[in-house]
Amino acid sequence: MNLYNACKEPHFIEAYQKHFAGRTPKRVLEIGVQNGGSLKIWRDFFPDAEIVGVDTLDRCKEYEGDRIKVVIGDQASVKFLETLGNFDIIIDDGGHYMTQQQVSMNTLLANQLNPGGLYVIEDLHTSYWEQFLDIRKTTVSALKDLVDDLHQYADESPRCELKQGLVNKYDIKSLSFYKGIVFIEKNVSEPRD
Repeated sequence: MNLYNACKEPHFIEAYQKHFAGRTPKRVLEIGVQNGGSLKIWRDFFPDAEIVGVDTLDRCKEYEGDRIKVVIGDQASVKFLETLGNFDIIIDDGGHYMTQQQVSMNTLLANQLNPGGLYVIEDLHTSYWEQFLDIRKTTVSALKDLVDDLHQYADESPRCELKQGLVNKYDIKSLSFYKGIVFIEKNVSEPRD
């Protein structure tokens, strides 16, 4: 299946093809259903996966179908997110407000993304658009904290006390940034203590 038929930015599609190649997830979550196009793309691209879409609009239930389930709820609600279960791939193309992106990332990446899984956040440019800044810390700033933590070593870095522990909390293997999108890969092994 060629992702170029997807309703995504062309440079997003190239990044998706690179990071999704060879993956055989059992469960995929996409936050933000809109017109249901992406859900069908993921269903076709991952023929053995259950695809779960999350949206706040009841009308999005009409996009349910073969291996596609749509759940209505708020991505900024920890209680709601905790009801969704675990996933091998999570894509946040939801509301794009800082609270929404960060609550989803903090909840799902730490607790509901399976080992070896991918967590994707689209449309990071909203960290630079005032209308999406409902809290002080931007999502890009939160991701920069992860980059800092990924490259710090307690025995070598004089700044290790700043953000020590984020990478361990999320069990992150890598972060890959592209224009407006990030792929966060979780380690294959179980989280470290």
